[in-house]
Amino acid sequence: ARNKCKFVEKADGVFWMELDDFIENFSYVYICRILNDWNKQTINDEWIGESAEGLPSSTNKNANLALCPQYIVKVAAPGTMFIEMSQFDKVNMFKGKHYIMFLLSDNNGQIIKRMDRKAIIGMSGQ
Repeated sequence: ARNKCKFVEKADGVFWMELDDFIENFSYVYICRILNDWNKQTINDEWIGESAEGLPSSTNKNANLALCPQYIVKVAAPGTMFIEMSQFDKVNMFKGKHYIMFLLSDNNGQIIKRMDRKAIIGMSGQ
């Protein structure tokens, strides 16, 4: 299959994985839908410095949620929104655990300073 796909190994973050290894390592597969460019918004951001504390948790009690990257999405009418998150790191991309998460919350356009489960609309992994 690798030869039929004409896969060429490069340092571009794309890699080949045998089916048995894929099945053993992944429980879910998400198929992304490519949307029209006219309704696509791209934001590049990163957790560095103060914003790199991560999320507050039992093992990270002093993390300041207000410093984490946050974005406002204004919805004028009912519809469908697709959110894609990617991690790109040119050096050591596949070493260590680099967690990524998305949380959609109704906070009336205000910075989220603490987690409120009642305000959560959705999150990655659901």
